[in-house]
Amino acid sequence: INTFKNSYEELEIGSIISKVVKLPHTIRDIQHQIRNFFLPTIIILVVAVTYFFFINRTLGLLGFIGLCLFICVLYFAGQSCIGKTTNKDKLHNNLHENIGDVLNNLLPIYSSNTIKEEMEAIQREEENLNKHYKSGIMCSLRLKLTYAFMYMIFFLVVNGYSFYLFSNGKIKLDYLISILIVVLYLISLLSSAAGEIRDLMFNIGTLNETQKYLNL
Repeated sequence: INTFKNSYEELEIGSIISKVVKLPHTIRDIQHQIRNFFLPTIIILVVAVTYFFFINRTLGLLGFIGLCLFICVLYFAGQSCIGKTTNKDKLHNNLHENIGDVLNNLLPIYSSNTIKEEMEAIQREEENLNKHYKSGIMCSLRLKLTYAFMYMIFFLVVNGYSFYLFSNGKIKLDYLISILIVVLYLISLLSSAAGEIRDLMFNIGTLNETQKYLNL
């Protein structure tokens, strides 16, 4: 209500209701995904890189570069996907608005015999929405595959260099085993987080489209 107290334009009721209904669920989902998947992964990555530095500076540097690459790829590639999912959500809200308009004006539509035209217009909007939805899905899938490729490279590089250090007598066997355990645990966390990428992109897109209702 406070959002529109200084607005003198006609409100798009259907679109507003669609946004407001989705907002609490979307915020709850994002909090769950960050708290249970992405935040623990980032924390463990930072701790692991610090541990690698303790064992060997070059190993720590490799881990640090891997961490920076993860952050950069997720940020820049994620921005592209979020833009697509935000557009999808905007079209979804507009479709709700237009369906609401049709239902509120059934008598004039029947009187003017424009039922076919109204249905075709809604169908075109739905097709456009589906196209943007598929675009968001494909972008999220590409990001997920890139992410998976990166953590597999991380696994190979860190473990490969650890075996190199061990074979040259620069680290002891107990350090090598601990590195393998840490990396395997990291891969498990990264894999779990990868499964949330698509939903996170769509949730952030929905949140972007409803920002003005947060009174921030």
